[in-house]
Amino acid sequence: MTSFSCFPWWSSIRAVAARILDTVANDNARTIERNERIMAYTIVIAIALSVVSFFAIIIGTWSGMNAADFGVGLWPLVAWTPYVGLPVGILLILALVISSARRRSRNARQSTKR
Repeated sequence: MTSFSCFPWWSSIRAVAARILDTVANDNARTIERNERIMAYTIVIAIALSVVSFFAIIIGTWSGMNAADFGVGLWPLVAWTPYVGLPVGILLILALVISSARRRSRNARQSTKR
């Protein structure tokens, strides 16, 4: 695993993703599939980028930028990130809940057959 120790916020992102995975994981079987782990990190990244871009727009407006200024450079991308990132994050949360429920159901059926 690559270490991003130069970014102070990386450990907090990993902690949030670990809490999401802990909530989703079964208490008896602590095995988490790789797909669920990737989905949890993607959820955290999508929502975090959306929130950061939302605050960037607020700070840009507060500092005196007008509507024409937001149409130049990276600002259109920053402006559209919350429109795309938040719905994608919510859909990924639903997919994570469904996939973990299916996995837990499958594990429960396999444990009762034994």
